[in-house]
Amino acid sequence: MECGGLTPLFVAHHPWAPHSESLLSLLNQNWRGSLIKRFPFAESKNIEFRAEFFNLFNHVNFANPINNLNAVPATSIDPNTGRIINPGDFGRIISTSNNPRLIQFALKLNF
Repeated sequence: MECGGLTPLFVAHHPWAPHSESLLSLLNQNWRGSLIKRFPFAESKNIEFRAEFFNLFNHVNFANPINNLNAVPATSIDPNTGRIINPGDFGRIISTSNNPRLIQFALKLNF
């Protein structure tokens, strides 16, 4: 979603409205946090130290299952009977949808 070339900071989320994600994505957890400490050294100046954490608890969020009914390769069908030997990947969850825990540090001079 773009607004004049800018990405909005907050977007209204309607969890039960139809969208491209399944209801399983409502269970995703992504905890973020930061610690900030300011050290004043003059009347209007300070040094700010920040530690920012993304996926703080390193929680794994699984991607949505494969929803393509035609995900059965042609080699999985018995040519004599026409039966499916290997059901393919339909309904399988084969990946994760988030990054591992990330930590970044910053030191900033405010004046």
